[in-house]
Amino acid sequence: MQKACSTVLPSCCSTSPTTGLDPGARRDLWNYLNILRESEGVTIVVTTHLMEEAEHCDRLAILNEGTLVALGTPAELKSEIGGDVVVLESSSAESLASGIKARFGLNAVVLCDKVRLEIKNGHRFVTDVVEAFPKEIISVSVSKRASKTSSSPARTPLLDRQSTARLSREAGR
Repeated sequence: MQKACSTVLPSCCSTSPTTGLDPGARRDLWNYLNILRESEGVTIVVTTHLMEEAEHCDRLAILNEGTLVALGTPAELKSEIGGDVVVLESSSAESLASGIKARFGLNAVVLCDKVRLEIKNGHRFVTDVVEAFPKEIISVSVSKRASKTSSSPARTPLLDRQSTARLSREAGR
């Protein structure tokens, strides 16, 4: 990739450049990369799983199992998140997502055999969705999204109020 980029424009590519660095060295590396980008006009392509590092980027591409699922600035991606994040585990995730759309008019996304949606007052919605689809839901996770002032992107829940409750199919809840 670096070779391909260098034929078009000055670039620098790195995979997880701060792995194994102490916090001071990480900060110094990001400062250097910013200086390099601004003064030399170098395009810097990095991969990272650290959300606080993604904040340094001008543009982010989020991949899930090799598929592009989001693209934009950190601020743009944060603004797309609305409400709580509800994740429903189901043996038939596609069917459950379709049922949620039909019953509640909500767009649910299937990722890794789980149904994910963002909704205001997710803790209240959970009761409705479990009552509507008692035999399809195996487990439920509700997370508060990150606040706008957080340094973590909103796609990673800041307040881990993740109440994962195993719902018994036999109980019919």
